[in-house]
Amino acid sequence: MKWLCCQLGAREHYAIPRALYRLGMLGSLVTDVWVPPSSLLAKCCGHTSKLRERFHDELRDGPVKAFNSSLILFETLARARGLTGWTKIIARNRWFQRKVVSFLRSQLRKGAWLPRSFTLSTLNSVKERGSHAALRSQLSTAPILFLEPSCWSMFAEDYRELKIENADNIASRCFLFEKFVDDLLEQQPGAIRFNTRAANVAIHPHCHAKSILDPEFMASLAERLPGRKATVLDTACCGMAGAFGALAEKYDLSVQVAQRLLDAIENQAPGTEVIASGTSCRHQITDLTNLRPKHMAELLSEALL
Repeated sequence: MKWLCCQLGAREHYAIPRALYRLGMLGSLVTDVWVPPSSLLAKCCGHTSKLRERFHDELRDGPVKAFNSSLILFETLARARGLTGWTKIIARNRWFQRKVVSFLRSQLRKGAWLPRSFTLSTLNSVKERGSHAALRSQLSTAPILFLEPSCWSMFAEDYRELKIENADNIASRCFLFEKFVDDLLEQQPGAIRFNTRAANVAIHPHCHAKSILDPEFMASLAERLPGRKATVLDTACCGMAGAFGALAEKYDLSVQVAQRLLDAIENQAPGTEVIASGTSCRHQITDLTNLRPKHMAELLSEALL
């Protein structure tokens, strides 16, 4: 399977696409600007320009698509219009989104590659059904569930703080998966039936979830499974923080940050199931212990009758 990595900016100096490329799994890196040392742009921008950082030698021969000319035009027009601060950042984000969507469409038309389980007929079908007024109405009010807490927090809080158009309306429909299921079972206790099995469950809540919600409800949710005894661990950050802990130069610090979490896991009874809904949290626990942590969705799924 090949992955398409779209990112605005270097993002920990292209840590994710570099890792995918080393594994032979990078389909393409799509980014705003790419400045190889031998390029005309590198020679024109000067040795002190931050643009010279927008390149990594590990990806020298990698599949990279960038929009250098378009970005220069955008920056020129933004300066002429007096765009600064968040206004400019949001405008740049929207510019990049338009460029990426246009690129993806062109690739799909060419048949250069098709994402797994995603075809032109699928796109056309979605487009046709999306034009139906009743379906549009349903989609505009349907709850939006998030398995990844960091993604949920962006929609629930960050975009509202940035005053992005319609963010309040969207945020009201966004739910962390665990909270949605817990609320459902609070209102309808018999809506989902689970098996009975004696087990201990230790939950490491994601930092983004803790910043918005009291994570204690997660233990109550786990204990809705008959026979389970759950504890929300008193832990701090797992130390991974997205791509931060994947960098060689940050690894030691990442492990130090994770120590509190590792100690808490070590103190659990043998056979305890460890739950961590954050993707990077699970990677960190997997790499630094002999355990295989689960998402809360996996715990619930495995207990369904």
